[in-house]
Amino acid sequence: MSVHYEKARDRYVVRWREAGRNRSSRFRTLEEAEAFDATRRRPSSPPPAVASPLAGSGGVYPYETKNGTRFRVSFRQSDGSLSTRRGFTSRRAATIARRRLVESVERGEVKVARETFGTFWLRLLEERRPYLTKGSFVDNETHGRKRLLPTFGDTPLARLDETAVRVWMAAMVKEVALKKISPATVNNARTCLSVALNEATRRGLIARNPCAGVPALPVERQELDYLRLDEIEPYLAACRSHYRPLAHCLVGTGARISEALALQFRHLALDDGVVRIYRQRAREGDGSQATKG
Repeated sequence: MSVHYEKARDRYVVRWREAGRNRSSRFRTLEEAEAFDATRRRPSSPPPAVASPLAGSGGVYPYETKNGTRFRVSFRQSDGSLSTRRGFTSRRAATIARRRLVESVERGEVKVARETFGTFWLRLLEERRPYLTKGSFVDNETHGRKRLLPTFGDTPLARLDETAVRVWMAAMVKEVALKKISPATVNNARTCLSVALNEATRRGLIARNPCAGVPALPVERQELDYLRLDEIEPYLAACRSHYRPLAHCLVGTGARISEALALQFRHLALDDGVVRIYRQRAREGDGSQATKG
């Protein structure tokens, strides 16, 4: 007799051959299917004397990856369907996560999330637009379009786990090694992803933020260089005549270029030799916006 099971239409199907005929039974949960599987085994195949420490139990199941053993958990969602979470590095962590998931479902905090990360991301981005500066919105949109949606766009939100985030980070590290992007850019993209998944967690669409266990890349902090006294005159002399007033302003005030470009006559107190910095040039168009600091 041959026995196996597979998931089909949210059911687990046990198939076996008996007396020359194919037979099958369907079960709602993996545990029920495995229990029935055990009853159909040959009597001549005794169970092992000592149970494997990695054997699945209590809705927690091990699986092998190139990075070692990981654990997945299974639990029933609020609509009765079976769901899983993967990527846990220890049985204890998986057991704790499963208990919290079950408790959250029973309290109605975790809902069934059918939409993909891509649809959730685009919807959240539009919801946040009124609360972001134009520059911040552009940054979020760019990180999503270039770095998040190509990887996670078609992934169901409920199936986006820590393993998927780690695989994405590994791909980003390769881009850093090729000098296509910087570690700071990767960290900014990870922040955008984490903020979105934190919001999904708050809304009860996922149980936890899978970014929480994936640290940001180390970034070497370097002190910004500055003009020495003997470099100021050569710097001014190198400027074209129409840029020289701007160069004098930058050297004399320490303002950013965007701040200097937003200056108006009413910001100057010429008699007192004072320049007041209120605004900075917007990233796009001719408008201005609040300064960075």
